[in-house]
Amino acid sequence: MRDYTNLVRVGVVSAVKQDELTVRVHFPQFDNMVSDWLKVLQHPSSYSVSLYENHNHTVSYRYWMPKVNDLVLVAYTPGFSVDGYVLGVIP
Repeated sequence: MRDYTNLVRVGVVSAVKQDELTVRVHFPQFDNMVSDWLKVLQHPSSYSVSLYENHNHTVSYRYWMPKVNDLVLVAYTPGFSVDGYVLGVIP
């Protein structure tokens, strides 16, 4: 029988790699364990552009990332795995 305990955890962001959309998370309740680099889930980007004659507009968007010291919810995959994902920030 698989052990599904501790698949969802609450921790504190300790480091951020903005360009890779990953973070490391500190889990004080698990002997101060620090995660490997975890991917941060993103909402799909959406934008709309209206084009008018003689107008050029640049469209840009940014990914959302938690900050160091943010409290986050993390889900790990079942089994003996270090693969996890940050689901979001807990306000």
